[in-house]
Amino acid sequence: MGSETPISRSRRTQPPRRVNHRGVLLLALLTVGFITLLQFVEEGPSQDRSSSSSVFKFLEGAKKAAAAAGVGSAGKSRPLLERAEEARNISSFVSVIAEGEPVAVLTYVSYSYKATLLNWMVAMERAKVPGVGVVCLDQDLRAYLRERGIPCYMPAQAPSGGGSKKGQLNVKAISKLWIMRLVHLLDVLRSGKSVVLSDSDAIWAENAIASGILHERSGDIVASRGQYPWDVAENWGATLCMGVVYFRAVPSVVSMLENALEEAVQANDDQIGLNNALYNSFGHDPVRVFGRRLEITDRYPAIAPSTGTLPRLVILPHKVVPRFCAELSPADWASHVAIAHCHALDGQKAKNFKNWGNAKNRNNIMIKYNLWCDAVGSDKDKDKDKDLVPSTPKEFNSWLQDTARDCGFLSFRDPGPPSGAADRDRDKNEAADDEEETAEGAGEGSDAAALGNLRTENGKPRNAQAVPDP
Repeated sequence: MGSETPISRSRRTQPPRRVNHRGVLLLALLTVGFITLLQFVEEGPSQDRSSSSSVFKFLEGAKKAAAAAGVGSAGKSRPLLERAEEARNISSFVSVIAEGEPVAVLTYVSYSYKATLLNWMVAMERAKVPGVGVVCLDQDLRAYLRERGIPCYMPAQAPSGGGSKKGQLNVKAISKLWIMRLVHLLDVLRSGKSVVLSDSDAIWAENAIASGILHERSGDIVASRGQYPWDVAENWGATLCMGVVYFRAVPSVVSMLENALEEAVQANDDQIGLNNALYNSFGHDPVRVFGRRLEITDRYPAIAPSTGTLPRLVILPHKVVPRFCAELSPADWASHVAIAHCHALDGQKAKNFKNWGNAKNRNNIMIKYNLWCDAVGSDKDKDKDKDLVPSTPKEFNSWLQDTARDCGFLSFRDPGPPSGAADRDRDKNEAADDEEETAEGAGEGSDAAALGNLRTENGKPRNAQAVPDP
């Protein structure tokens, strides 16, 4: 006690000071307000950045990345758009656009599918699917996307040209595309990244990767259901459709795709190549492979377990990723559809199938099932989107997020059979449809009006399970 100094005694005996709580609170509020003001000046009005898909990391600029990277991290501080466009191969491109993601989603598009691509991008943003990448098949689409801040991979030998309109692909170019997709797949899988191939007219109602549908939790190769090639479908009852398919980055899948590439080179078709490789490896008897014979509209998953060096193969129920959408019930649309990939001539006469890929049929079938957002314009009218889709990255960013939030598509409801008027209009215009591959500029036919009144609004995507209940 006696050793205490006067200073220490005085500190102990002085009454405690009162804290001015009002002053502290006021100072804290002023500090927060000042920081918020700085952010507003720096970035403009706040947006829900957490809702941005991977598409937007190219649109939001390099300023934040540069600040976060700091000195000595010049590589990562550069704009991701530049890094993606400087990729010398597809695996390098994927490493940028799907950085930190276990799965990359790739779609291959030419300029003639521009509106379809925009529609797909709106759906992907709505479903919050990350790791999305576009492979451009011509310079026109590359320039269009780059102006809006979206990178795409432009192969050195892109199979473009040959069609009657800008951006169209003829049969020879399409055959090259199928082979190129398998070559790209092998390159990306060997780098360790799993891949989903998605056609741009396959409209995602949910993040089928996060929900476990297109994921290693389901299988090593997980595909939607098709009926081509015919010989495989005749024996198995159904085939794998390359319009929506997941490939896991494991040796057994790489080995199978190497076989598929050899088959595809002979057939000039990747779907033939993949199915033939699986058919020859697993066997021709569906009962031994899957436990039963399949059907194209089967409501159950078909599973071929992994045996030895063979991958685990899963063909999804048709109601989860439908191709023939006229076969779905209202309950299927309401509860089961995760990705809708409706055939462009679903329900039409077989003789029309030679024109399955033209813009009118492709757009109309999506309109019929409410898979099309008017804000993207139309593939029939290449200039229609000029007044609809902004051309600068910042404005396009806002447009894409707003459109994904506000557009009334994806409210799946069964439109029912076409009306008698629609049937009469279709028969009346069959001759014009047959000529459309070389005369797309003729304008929308009466089918568009007949199908347009079947649309619905204000729907919400549903969740699906990895292996849905039958």
